[in-house]
Amino acid sequence: MSLFDKSSKAKEIENEEIGFTLENVAERNKLDSRHFLKPADDKIKQLVVGDIVKLIFLISKELENGCRAERMWVEIEKIDKDSFVGILTNQPTFINTIQAGDTINFSKDNIATVIVKNLPFDFSKMAVITNKAIENREINWAIRSDELNDEQDSGWSLFFGDEDDDYLNDYHNVTVISLENAMQIEPLLENVFTQNGEAYVYDRSLNMFVEDKE
Repeated sequence: MSLFDKSSKAKEIENEEIGFTLENVAERNKLDSRHFLKPADDKIKQLVVGDIVKLIFLISKELENGCRAERMWVEIEKIDKDSFVGILTNQPTFINTIQAGDTINFSKDNIATVIVKNLPFDFSKMAVITNKAIENREINWAIRSDELNDEQDSGWSLFFGDEDDDYLNDYHNVTVISLENAMQIEPLLENVFTQNGEAYVYDRSLNMFVEDKE
């Protein structure tokens, strides 16, 4: 199941060109460091051809579903000081002026994430998420279980944070989401998903998820 409805996507882009501009992550990070992560300068300086980075592609029009951007991976092909050329490795969901395999020119200020190699989880695996977390576009609790339903189950459950038992006992209030789409909402979850703890809570003072051992 996708975070966004594919049928609405088809209707919106059927007869209209949808382009993009690249987000200046360095500037947005100053205003919202939680949702716009910025790699350390030394990490960017260490990038070489073949490395993969995540860029934020701002959608050129307002969509009915509220999506304003797509976060996608680009494999670096050329580096010239602070300028880069790479190949888009994702197929966009809404932007129809580019596709996987196209060349993307970008600068160091556009880089949102430097990929962590050999991650011990599969981006395509699924997690349970509450509708409150999706509606508020904010995840404050992440709980992991070793009891999996199937091979696509990551074991993660994601919450806004104030859901009570009555809310959680109603199956209409929860859905499933891929780990990739969960990180579209909360980029900081990338580090959480590599951990083996059972529960993690977002700490606003630290701007990071910390393990809850209670």
